[in-house]
Amino acid sequence: MEKYGSLYPEHINDVLRILDITPNLWGYRGQKNLRNETISSRIHAQIEWIKQLAGTQFIKNVKRKKILVYLEPNPGDQYFFTGNKLKCPYAPEFEDKCDLVLENMGWRHLLKNHPSKSHYRKLGIDAVIGIRNGYWGQDTEFWNSEPTFPPNVQQIFYVFESPCHTASAQLGINNALLASYWRGADIPIPYRHFTKDATYHYNNNGESIEDINHEDVRKLAVALISNCVSVKNDRMGYIQQLRKYIPVDVFGQCRSTHQNTCPPGRDCLEYLGSQYKFYLAFENCNCEDYITEKLFVNGLQYKMVPVVMGAAPENYKSVAPPHSFIHVNDFASPQQLANYLKLLDKNETLFAKYGEWRQSQTRWHLTTALGADFFCRACALFYYGDFRPPPSYPSSSTRWADLNKCLPKNIWRWPD
Repeated sequence: MEKYGSLYPEHINDVLRILDITPNLWGYRGQKNLRNETISSRIHAQIEWIKQLAGTQFIKNVKRKKILVYLEPNPGDQYFFTGNKLKCPYAPEFEDKCDLVLENMGWRHLLKNHPSKSHYRKLGIDAVIGIRNGYWGQDTEFWNSEPTFPPNVQQIFYVFESPCHTASAQLGINNALLASYWRGADIPIPYRHFTKDATYHYNNNGESIEDINHEDVRKLAVALISNCVSVKNDRMGYIQQLRKYIPVDVFGQCRSTHQNTCPPGRDCLEYLGSQYKFYLAFENCNCEDYITEKLFVNGLQYKMVPVVMGAAPENYKSVAPPHSFIHVNDFASPQQLANYLKLLDKNETLFAKYGEWRQSQTRWHLTTALGADFFCRACALFYYGDFRPPPSYPSSSTRWADLNKCLPKNIWRWPD
């Protein structure tokens, strides 16, 4: 707190009073047992910190922080839903408390061509944010050492790929903060978020989820998969076993026949939603909290009942509406799952229970708001860290794979 010595003591005391009623905001580093926490509860605590901090004389008088943001050349690697802007819709007055300095430099180039410490000093940088998404076969590129920074320059890793692709991202070297889908991240960011809680109705990105009606649907189950090889959980092998007992159509690059293509000019997922009851929302890797658009968008938004493989059942229950999905973990074998899907197909009353959440009095909304405010929450944590510094990782060699638990290769079932 020495850097704030020029401020009035009462301004500092205002912040200390807020900290007294603020729960720990750090992730795994500050509280190792996060199983009773949800992503939403952790984000809500960070939002409350921002709202309280924004009203203080401290934040109104303090020098704003300067954040260097590295942008990736690959369009698929981006700070999702942010538009590379700092947005605080719940506290607009906080939006000018950090300046974003955007620089085009991918992590692969950065790890091989480290800028000098003087580079960051000249820019007057307080923090550095960079994406660390590796893809299949690229993990060895993370073995190149991370750059080191001047004292008091904080680093953030923005990671949306699982450790199956990004295992060796080196968080420990600079004690980097972690922004990711995992609830143990310092800045948790879900791929999407369902809400009917007025707390989060500040955004304009919500989409109402319509009722489900499958009276005219004849086909049973479908998957849309284009990554046939770079997977850890053998999802295609599971589908092959499932197809011994029920018909399953596969679209995408892994399609089962050349006939499995969507009509030209029509939204493919909309088409699948009009033709099938069940959508196999199988991730490419089974890791804690790794739940992507396959659940949120491909299945639920397009009015199919998702059959999920990926994160553990309790992870799905914490982010999805009640009784809105079927988890493969609830069945000892693909045959048992097939028998259950056949039962639901024949019994409209049982099948309809998976759509009851859509008919609740308060409509559910699918939102991207908890990703769009990433830079706002990052900025706020830099101020939080000035008063409550982030604890260190277990060692300087701590990697992404050491934090986010994943099942071994070709294992699809989580232990009970």
